[in-house]
Amino acid sequence: MTYYITHGPVRGTCTHQHHTLSSAKQCLRIDAADCRHQGGHSDREIYAVDQGERRPLTPVEREQLASVEEDDV
Repeated sequence: MTYYITHGPVRGTCTHQHHTLSSAKQCLRIDAADCRHQGGHSDREIYAVDQGERRPLTPVEREQLASVEEDDV
C-alpha cells in the first residue's frame, strides 16, 4: 500500500505515514509554519512510499495534490 511522507535534505523526514495526499500537505504546511516561526524555511517535499521505497510523486498524484483545496488541509 502506498503512503506519503514529507522529506527534505536538511529537515529530514517526518515520522508520519500519511494515507492521503491531503494529510501529507497538512504536515508540509505545519512544518513550513514552524520553520517560519523560527526564522527559517522548510525544505521538505511530499514523497510517496511504495513497498518501503521512497519515490517522487507521479504526475497523477501531483495533479491530485494540486486539487486539494486549502480548506481541506
